[in-house]
Amino acid sequence: MTSVLVVLDRSNTDVYLTLGSLPAPGEKVLVESTRVVPGGVSGNFAANIAALGATTTAVGSQTTDELSELDLADLRSHGVRIVTDPGTAGPGFTCYILLGGGGERSILVGLPPDVDRMVEGVGNALDALGDETFDLAYLGVWSGQVAPFLDRLRARARVVATTLENAAWPADEADFPADAFGLVFCADETYDPHAETIERWQQRGGFTLVVTRGAEGSGHRLPGEDWVVAPAAESAAPIVDTSGAGDCFASAYCYGLLTGRSGRALLEEANSRACESIARFGARPPARP
Repeated sequence: MTSVLVVLDRSNTDVYLTLGSLPAPGEKVLVESTRVVPGGVSGNFAANIAALGATTTAVGSQTTDELSELDLADLRSHGVRIVTDPGTAGPGFTCYILLGGGGERSILVGLPPDVDRMVEGVGNALDALGDETFDLAYLGVWSGQVAPFLDRLRARARVVATTLENAAWPADEADFPADAFGLVFCADETYDPHAETIERWQQRGGFTLVVTRGAEGSGHRLPGEDWVVAPAAESAAPIVDTSGAGDCFASAYCYGLLTGRSGRALLEEANSRACESIARFGARPPARP
């Protein structure tokens, strides 16, 4: 059985606000509808890879607000084991996703006010696992704040994976621990402006680099090899929400890798899972019955 460890930090709730169009600076607009769903990069990854069949454990700091507790309940309904540290409990993340006409979107991320305490809780939750080991550990979006327990993750997992995003780009690029990872994901909006830096990190660290390009598909490159690319999957279903499609892609890619897929077939399977996700609100599949 494939075992996966996911760093949850604290749970995350997505609040969708549907608008006629995205507002200009200073503009007041009416919200046509509001929808609240569980979300977050790590939570979406955990729910999806558990649904695919991986034995999944998520660790983090305990939450204190009702919305975050609903998120944890949803993860449990997908079969994810939750290990949290009660001594560092605090509010969770809230992401406000603005959906305009024509598929436009903007995402506002509300961070907890006690991030240092939250990070301490992740370390405590990791320690609570004792001597357990995993096939893969997923950090979610890379942040230098998780550096203190990175060595503990490497000791527990054969492969450590993370996602790079512009919103959390390292303040000092020299501080990115490229040699700690076996797998690094990023979307084209992150890769394209930072391609030279990311490729330099890959040369230094030797990780597999995976880039998603939305409707253009995806590609990956192993150290010292050429890019392998695959077109996006096709679907007759209308596009409802592209938020979190990258999380679905990453979970399917990791599960495929751990269960023996490789090359273009690995990308095609991950593209297919991402395509399925954009036909519904939220990035998580239906919960287990």
